[in-house]
Amino acid sequence: MHRLKKLDVVVESERLQDVLDIIESSGAKGYTNYEISSGEGKREIRQDITGYQYPYKSTALYVVASEEVAKKIAQRIYSEILEESAGILFLSDVEVIRKDHF
Repeated sequence: MHRLKKLDVVVESERLQDVLDIIESSGAKGYTNYEISSGEGKREIRQDITGYQYPYKSTALYVVASEEVAKKIAQRIYSEILEESAGILFLSDVEVIRKDHF
């Protein structure tokens, strides 16, 4: 087992490409995108099309990478996107079997 960091990101869907640009330019080998997410938080209820209640959709994704890369991505997303848009970040420890995939 190999210890890495997992960065979970939830952003307004209109900012997804900005987040992907940051991830791709950071040295991360990939990400997983959940497309549309729903939930409730500081900025009201957000639901998918079937329960549409808010005009903006959110997208959730995660990245598994070294601590250095994950922190670099998190700092850029915060300073370039989250200071002006809705969203959240979570950084946690994970263990992976195939370190070469990340």
